[in-house]
Amino acid sequence: MKIPPFLLVIVVAIAVAVAFFKIYGRVTRPDVPLQVSATVENFAPGVAIGSSVKASKAKLGDVRWIQHLGFVGVLDRHDFALIRLAPAAAARHKVYGDDRALVESVELVSLSGDAISTTMVDLGIVFRGSPKDGCIIPGTDDMPYRRVQYWTTPSDRGGVAMVTDWTFTPSTSTAGVNVWSMIAWAGPFKGSETLLAKFDARSCLQIVGA
Repeated sequence: MKIPPFLLVIVVAIAVAVAFFKIYGRVTRPDVPLQVSATVENFAPGVAIGSSVKASKAKLGDVRWIQHLGFVGVLDRHDFALIRLAPAAAARHKVYGDDRALVESVELVSLSGDAISTTMVDLGIVFRGSPKDGCIIPGTDDMPYRRVQYWTTPSDRGGVAMVTDWTFTPSTSTAGVNVWSMIAWAGPFKGSETLLAKFDARSCLQIVGA
């Protein structure tokens, strides 16, 4: 059956429009997903993933370089006391820090266990769902297992994780936990590489039980 010319024109026009908007979306969308950038801005105003370390650390106090870790500074806002600005691995392993390096991930350290539940609720709203559950394996016997609850965007373009010490009990309660951290990053979640620690996709309960 022969397709009428006007119908063929409509089909072609629709195909062109769909292709255009797909390409336009890829070109114009930000490198850092809004869920991630908004979370960092909320808890650490002036700090941004993808910006230079120099631009972000201008808003912080007493910033120091720690090889293999990144720039660590003081942050006295929203129950977070410390902040780490981590550049890419090539810059992170240098003896001296480079202010021109771009921030690849941000870690906020809290000394207030009371803030865990409210932060969990906030992140659940931002990412519209429950987190995945994983575990950081301790490097030595005197270090604890650390629970990782993390969210990623639907297309895995970035995410945020909450890291707390594991209590070695079946309970998922965070009672008694005082020091915990929140890590935000752009790009696909790569486990150990993203968290800068030995990560296992199983829950700590599964690992300890095993």
